[in-house]
Amino acid sequence: MSRIEPPVGGTTDPRVLLATTNNAAWCTSMCRAHGLEPHQDRQRWWSTSRTPLYYPDVVTLDPALSIGDVLAEVDTSTGCSVKDSFATLDLTAAGFHELFEADWIHRPALGAAGRIDGAVSGWRAEVVKDEHGLQQWIRGWGEDGGRLFMPALLHDSDVRLVRMVEGDQTVGVAALNRSPGAVGVSNLACTRASVEQVWQLIAGLASALFPAHDLVGYEQGKDLVAARAAGFSQVGPLRVWAV
Repeated sequence: MSRIEPPVGGTTDPRVLLATTNNAAWCTSMCRAHGLEPHQDRQRWWSTSRTPLYYPDVVTLDPALSIGDVLAEVDTSTGCSVKDSFATLDLTAAGFHELFEADWIHRPALGAAGRIDGAVSGWRAEVVKDEHGLQQWIRGWGEDGGRLFMPALLHDSDVRLVRMVEGDQTVGVAALNRSPGAVGVSNLACTRASVEQVWQLIAGLASALFPAHDLVGYEQGKDLVAARAAGFSQVGPLRVWAV
C-alpha cells in the first residue's frame, strides 16, 4: 500500500483545494438528498454507508493522507470508490483498480462582469424550481437520472439545477453547488446543442448567478476541452479508484 509522493518542494494549488472542498460539499448534498449523513474533517470526506450511484465513498482533502486513514470507517467491499483528489495514491494493493483520471478546472470570479456568455437567439436559462422542472432536467441529463437526483435537492439552498431551453425543449443541463468562495459546475449534459455551446452558456449563467464566486469542477476528454474554451484552466489531476 504505497503512497506516491507529490513533487518535492511543491505546494498544493489553492485552486485545487477550492475545487476539492466544493466537490466534497456537492457529495454531501447528494448524499443528504438520499437520506445519508456523510462525514468530513480537514483531511477527507467520507460516508460509512454506500453512496448513490457514481458517487465516491471517500474524497481526499489532503495529499499527504495515508491509505489507512483514507479507508478508515469505509465499507471497502465491491462498489466502493475513492476520489484521490491529488493523484497521490496507489490503492492497487488494497484491492482497488483505477477507474479514470481527470483534471480539476477553475475559472476566476467575474464580479460585476458576471454574465451569460455565448447567448443564442431564442435560448433562455432556467433554474429548476419544482418537481415538474426537475423531471425535465432529468430527461435532459439522461439515463439513471431518476435514481440520482432527488426532489430534496430543490430545497438545498446551496444547489441550483439549471437548464438551457429553446422553446419548450431542453438544450442542456448542469448542476451548480455553492461552497465558501466557489461554485461547482457538474453533471453537464447536452441534448440539442454542442458541448462547447452548453459549457459557454452554463458557465456564464453560473457567473451571473454567483458573481463573487470562482467556478470549479473536474472534467476529462471533450468536456475538458470545452471547459477550457469557456475560460477554465486545468489546475491539477485527480484519480478515481474502485473495487
